Amino acid sequence: MNMLMVRTQFNVMPATPADVARMREIQLKHFIKLDSPENLNPRMKNGFFVTEVKDDKFIARITDTKQGLVLVARNNGQISGYALAYDLDCIRREEPFLFDTLEINEAYRKMMSGKKILYIDQIAKDPQAGGGVGSALLDGLEGIAGWHGYSVAAGLVMERRLLNMASARLMCKFDYERIGAQTLEPDAWGVFAKRLEKA
Repeated sequence: MNMLMVRTQFNVMPATPADVARMREIQLKHFIKLDSPENLNPRMKNGFFVTEVKDDKFIARITDTKQGLVLVARNNGQISGYALAYDLDCIRREEPFLFDTLEINEAYRKMMSGKKILYIDQIAKDPQAGGGVGSALLDGLEGIAGWHGYSVAAGLVMERRLLNMASARLMCKFDYERIGAQTLEPDAWGVFAKRLEKA
């Protein structure tokens, strides 16, 4: 599948290595440094915000879909936003310590057992792009995830020191459930998940 079309003015499709420079531009507009208190002023943050991902990690996910999925949203040929998602097993191998601090609803933990899970790490848009970019990207991720065998999508939304309101609203809009939390003092995140397969 060369292109995934969604029902908006945006064309959502798999990213290519040539897209990484533009993706980094967008990322830097939403970038936060958790170790810099001056960078965590809620009044300075609007829309989505993300932590840094190096170019080599973007390219690794773009060129090897077994590691994850990377999509871009284009409008009139211009990249308006991107989505970065990982295969959860890939995260377990690379950063196993992250799972030590997860508290997941037991019923949902059992439901996810043995399932192929897509971890949605970042959705970000150009602030000048207008509305609908995040929705187009999440719709695109969910659509293409099935082609790659994923039956659950999950993500973290920062809730303490900063509330990532744009991400929280997007998860609610797409019927994600808050199934748990992760705390790494002084920060905390909500864990959201959604079944992509039919019951």
